[in-house]
Amino acid sequence: MMLWLVLLWRPAAASNWEQEMTPGHISSSGLECTSYNEWRACLTGTESSITLTTNGVTVACTDPTEAAAITTYIRDWTQSGENGLDQVLSCDGVSWAFGQCGGNNPSLEIRAGGGTKICDGDCFVSSSEIVMRPCIDNENWGGGNGPTCGDRNNLIQPTQTFAISTGTSSQSSQCGGGSDSSTPATPTGLFTFQAGRCYPQSEASYINTGGTMGSWPVNVIELGSPQECYDWCVDNTGTNTMNGVPIYYMGLQLEFTGYSSSGHQCMCKKAKDDYNGQISCKRPAGTSTAIEDMDWSWMTEDYVCFLEDFNADAELTENCAGQGDADGGGNDDGGGNDDGDSDDNSLAVILGVVAAVVVVVGIVVFAIMKRRKSAKPPSAAATPAHEPTAPIKALEMMAEEAPSSALVAEEPPVAEGRAAEAVAEEPASADAATMYHRMQVWYNDAPETAALRAAWGAYPTTPRALEAWSGFVTVTNAFLDHAGPPVAPAASPPEAELEPEC
Repeated sequence: MMLWLVLLWRPAAASNWEQEMTPGHISSSGLECTSYNEWRACLTGTESSITLTTNGVTVACTDPTEAAAITTYIRDWTQSGENGLDQVLSCDGVSWAFGQCGGNNPSLEIRAGGGTKICDGDCFVSSSEIVMRPCIDNENWGGGNGPTCGDRNNLIQPTQTFAISTGTSSQSSQCGGGSDSSTPATPTGLFTFQAGRCYPQSEASYINTGGTMGSWPVNVIELGSPQECYDWCVDNTGTNTMNGVPIYYMGLQLEFTGYSSSGHQCMCKKAKDDYNGQISCKRPAGTSTAIEDMDWSWMTEDYVCFLEDFNADAELTENCAGQGDADGGGNDDGGGNDDGDSDDNSLAVILGVVAAVVVVVGIVVFAIMKRRKSAKPPSAAATPAHEPTAPIKALEMMAEEAPSSALVAEEPPVAEGRAAEAVAEEPASADAATMYHRMQVWYNDAPETAALRAAWGAYPTTPRALEAWSGFVTVTNAFLDHAGPPVAPAASPPEAELEPEC
């Protein structure tokens, strides 16, 4: 299990690029291309060396002047309008050729180690050469020491890893703003999410972890910018405590919500020893944006940001739906439904909650009926046993309306603490709607409930939804601590017996 480190600096983007290339069509919108273009954009043009490796071939440039010229050209290259050679540079006696290649998506081709032909259709290089076209948007993405196209002349590229690394002199800055070559590069593995960067939730791993926030120095939760939210999490990791235990943060959630007056809110994500206890799943790291460039004004969906590098492949076992089993761990059931276990777990939780409500309501009904039978002797004027009063009918209807499938849930959870006492002791005639609205006002408006709102989200919209809410026990206990236990209403005076008519 990885050790969580408190990062008090915003790390630089990686100076290296590495992606696994597999036979077949590779999209220009895929991670192979988008991460490559991000790497190109962060080159400074002052790199002291550059090395390409793939399929057992390595081509290196160690001359600082020539290396800087090569990285500058890679960074600044733009489409020229025609496929073919644009530029040839030489370093350490080896040719580096650059040009455009592609039909639907013309893109940069790098050829290093010998030949200078670009997009020539030969689809084959020698044992000392490398061709890289990760953004060509088809199956002809290049390779080393053999085929560079998909299924040409009965030859096809093997799966291989494209890797480009650069060195940086002490007088120049590392790609992304690092200080010198001794600064470790941020890993860019398939499932590694980088510190200081934010990912659209639709393209990122889903990491279910409790979060907390606070007011520093303004109401950061609702009014803070993404950068202020990030800084708050960095500055407060390990300083806040829960039950005397320090809370460490590994990330930040930027989300849109109707609960907030601003329409959005942020929340620190806790670091945990195990992220598989709740519904979580992994996806390969995709498009990302530096935290300093994030702004609520252009965001169209929730984002998850990271305070430190997070290897989702090492921390999470389940793949998100449709992602396949990229790590070969056998999680895919062959039908693309990787999250079937997670869905089953969710259903089990829902059934358990509903079953718990049914059991509690049944116990309350039984206790009240037994108490009334023992306390009131039967008489001709008494309400017949087969016609329960209206409050009891309401409780029985709640029990009858619960889904029958809930009745088969094994060992349903039972409310604990003061919430259970309130359910057991409250008379059937208590106004449940009044209690629901009293707790709603307290939960939404009271200053002391900020942590509860951050942890459990919006208050349920109906009393029945409240009973099935996962935060029901915790929030009810807190409310009872605040308001005191429910008080039974005054007993109704006995009904006057009517005189018989003459």
